[in-house]
Amino acid sequence: MFTEDDLRTTLDELEHEAPHAGAVLARFERLRQRRQARRRVARVITAAAVAAAAVAVSFAVPRLLADGPVPPADQQRIRTPHYTFDVDDLPGYRVLHEGGGNLAQSATLVADADPGSLIRVLVYEAGVYAPTEAQAGDRVQVNGRAGFYGTSLPCHCTIAPGTPGLAWEYAPDSWAEVHYQGPELPLPQARALLLAAAGAVRFDRSDPVRSPFEVGHLPAILDAGPLDAYLSANEGLPETTELFLTLRTVATGEDLLTIFLHERDIGTPFTDGTPTLTPDGVERRVNATTTVEIWDYRHLPTEELLQVARSIKLVGDLDNQDTWVPLADALPSG
Repeated sequence: MFTEDDLRTTLDELEHEAPHAGAVLARFERLRQRRQARRRVARVITAAAVAAAAVAVSFAVPRLLADGPVPPADQQRIRTPHYTFDVDDLPGYRVLHEGGGNLAQSATLVADADPGSLIRVLVYEAGVYAPTEAQAGDRVQVNGRAGFYGTSLPCHCTIAPGTPGLAWEYAPDSWAEVHYQGPELPLPQARALLLAAAGAVRFDRSDPVRSPFEVGHLPAILDAGPLDAYLSANEGLPETTELFLTLRTVATGEDLLTIFLHERDIGTPFTDGTPTLTPDGVERRVNATTTVEIWDYRHLPTEELLQVARSIKLVGDLDNQDTWVPLADALPSG
């Protein structure tokens, strides 16, 4: 069983996945510093750094797939993750899957009428979460499973402390949480809202991680062995969407390539989308408001990076995850 301190420390490292501008900017700055440090100190990532990164941001190998079990790693070129839960429609809210690590996966429900009104969903692996604090709350039932509701339940996420929350045991020794953040609600209304949100979380089906863009080309050097792909989406931010797609080796956990897509009004006219070189790799404007950056950790040939940049195209609406395609379909298969 992980201790409370272990859980807080690890999930604090996942703050880039929460829809909070400060957290996203902090994560972005850490990524930039990490890349710069790699270039100053060494040409490759040390084993210690790989281990730390794997604990902080890697997706767990999925246990549930919509189309059957995961093939052995040596039979796959790129392994893509699935969420081990899904969320039914909750009237007045839209669901944003965001990612997860090997301790928890997460999603955020954003109110249609007020993007600042959020319900945070955290689903923990078996044996990770101990409901010590939650047990001080009121006993509740979620789809026939025992749980606890509190008006001030701490969240292992970037939601401010002192907000209503609910934790329930969705399977033996396996727990999930929902937390509310937004305009203050009457206590009975907050309780009813979180009970409805918890009841909408489904564990009888999985959902593939999805991407709003396709990558038509990947460098041949990445064929050295099977790779893990993970994608985290930072949505819910005012007038911006940010996504990080990273490929890492299965054998060593070494990061090879990151594609960072961000949506902002740059304020300059869009021309032809020609990629340009940057100190960290390549940058290309996809359209008037969307830019992709390719961060290269292997010092790949310039022409390879330019070809990757030119091969990226949007296939979905950045503001609507329902239009995104499964990540497995967004990457080259051969």
